[in-house]
Amino acid sequence: MTETVQTYNYSSHKNNVLLIKKISLAVLSAGFLFLLISLTGISDNRPVAFLILSLGLIFTGASCFYLIQVKESPAGIKNNGIFFGSMTYRGIPAWITGILLTGFYVILYWFPHLVENWTRLVDPLSYTLRGKQASHWFLYGTFYTVAVLVM
Repeated sequence: MTETVQTYNYSSHKNNVLLIKKISLAVLSAGFLFLLISLTGISDNRPVAFLILSLGLIFTGASCFYLIQVKESPAGIKNNGIFFGSMTYRGIPAWITGILLTGFYVILYWFPHLVENWTRLVDPLSYTLRGKQASHWFLYGTFYTVAVLVM
């Protein structure tokens, strides 16, 4: 009687996970690209399609990437090296993120006309939820809600 031993191909699994993470980042990037394209006003003709493409792809890509990160991390408390990570310890990505978020808030408070096309992008959602046109604060709330849902 011979036994067959099944071996687990760890490198194949690692490559598959890496491929899924790359695809997730590509989907996330495509969503941000559609969001940036909508700033030009091209989304005025089809706001629902651009809303679904931009926020939908951002939500899908970020969620998939985040879930894979959580799944492949070790069980238990998730503070392994967080203090010294580039996003949490004054690294270049943290500075870029901080500058972008601060810039977005400055534009939202003092120059809301610059994000008028993004505000028109969320009009279909605003009409569905509130029955009236979106404001720049509704835009902010939508972005904030998507970020909270992903995390």
